[in-house]
Amino acid sequence: MKKLIAALVCLAPLWAFAQTPFDGTWVAKIDSAQLPKKPEVYSLNPGMYRCATCTPKIEVKADGQDQSVSGDPYSDSLSVRVVDATTVEFSAKKDGKVVETDSEMVSPDGNTLTDKFTDLAGTQPVTGEWIYSRVSPGKQVRTRSRDPGWRSR
Repeated sequence: MKKLIAALVCLAPLWAFAQTPFDGTWVAKIDSAQLPKKPEVYSLNPGMYRCATCTPKIEVKADGQDQSVSGDPYSDSLSVRVVDATTVEFSAKKDGKVVETDSEMVSPDGNTLTDKFTDLAGTQPVTGEWIYSRVSPGKQVRTRSRDPGWRSR
């Protein structure tokens, strides 16, 4: 029995350095990615940002101030700031701490949306980029200041 224990103690360091199936460098197989099939529906009209297909749905002022949101376990407030006609910045917070930032830019032709994001919820920031293609135009909102054909009813 003592010989068996001695042999196990001597072999233990070898097992510590043995290769496991997880050791190595890995690369994602993009062709196997399972992305959502349902399109996302956004609108940014008269100072309000809406995401009708987000879970939970989002409807907040786009004034750059923190707006309370509920139903999302990862954030409890969202700030939406319109930078210019084609760029919007988002900042999500949980308990006052920024957990994600996004910058969404629409291409000059209006058919591509690029979302550059930074996820700050973990111990190290994770950055990435999503590219979206427009599949249908949004509803046009007529306002008094921009539409001479507007009239109250």
